[in-house]
Amino acid sequence: MTGRFAVAVLAALPAAVAWSAGNEFAVSDDQLARLGVTLGKAEVVELVELAAVPAEVVVPPTHQALVSAPAGGIVARLLVAEGDAVKAGQPVAEIDSVEHVERQRDYLDAAAAAELARAQEARDRSLLEEGIIAERRANESAAAARAAVARLEQARAQLALAGFASADLSKLESQRRLATRIVLRAPFAGVITAQRTKVGERVAALDAVLGVADLSSLWLELRVPQESAARVAPGMLVSVTTRGSTVTGNVTTVGGVVDPATQTVLVRAAIDNPAGVLRAGQVLTARVLARPASGVAYAVPAAAVTRNGGKVLVFVRRA
Repeated sequence: MTGRFAVAVLAALPAAVAWSAGNEFAVSDDQLARLGVTLGKAEVVELVELAAVPAEVVVPPTHQALVSAPAGGIVARLLVAEGDAVKAGQPVAEIDSVEHVERQRDYLDAAAAAELARAQEARDRSLLEEGIIAERRANESAAAARAAVARLEQARAQLALAGFASADLSKLESQRRLATRIVLRAPFAGVITAQRTKVGERVAALDAVLGVADLSSLWLELRVPQESAARVAPGMLVSVTTRGSTVTGNVTTVGGVVDPATQTVLVRAAIDNPAGVLRAGQVLTARVLARPASGVAYAVPAAAVTRNGGKVLVFVRRA
């Protein structure tokens, strides 16, 4: 049996196929067998790969936090270690702090002073209405009450930084018992990414104790050659495969600056990671996929594609 082969010229996307009837030639089944030619069907695909480049898995800045010491002291306990998963509000460390004791005492003093100042203000306002004292004295007591309340709010804010909730403040005011230990808690659910200190070490106010990150949603940062980056746009699909699973996301950012050393453009994609398949810091091969302009494309083996005179060609068997 003898069939005919036609040379098909491929444009930039495989879907754009221009048939050239003048480029047909006859070839028999025996000739195909001797040449080792295998026939196969082109497969219809919905997405076309624009680039396959290295990508780094990055934690978005909004998904990272440092658990810091609100006051100076000694690290008494570390309740978690690097790599541990934590829940929002979970205790992660404890600090013994004399400074913390002083802040509680300052709060109680400020609360008592504010109470006295407000009482004095009310008394002077009553006396002013009765015409017993001058207006200036009433104004002075009102200003003193406002200053006392401001000092109380400052003391309350300092304790709030140490993890004191409203219930803790109420307990402090009623029992007047000063706590010597600060309990640090995770700001959100995530994974401990760094341990910045050890048990027994002294920390100052605002020193970092632990790092925590929410890894349920990550970024992929791709370095795409500038020629390919010109065809990449926000919303396009990005796919990576790791540990036997394929994870997909969407392009959110296409950089406007070319790296002079590598001649690449930063492309960023947001990718969900609820199962924890991806790990921050991984370097993977990411594929940028797009729908063809014509709405459909055809996939053929790479060995089926040839080039001649600057054109990209495939051979098509015809009856």
